[in-house]
Amino acid sequence: MPGLTAWTGFFDVGKPKKGDYVFVSAASGGVGQLVGQLAMLTGGGGGAIM
Repeated sequence: MPGLTAWTGFFDVGKPKKGDYVFVSAASGGVGQLVGQLAMLTGGGGGAIM
């Protein structure tokens, strides 16, 4: 379920473009970790707070 939540929130709601900066405020949880990985895979920069 965390994977589906991360995917839906990141791609369907966020609609990131290459080069966008992604800030994840809860990167210690399962969803936050996956969002961080998705951000790196799509070519965006990122920041996180654990």
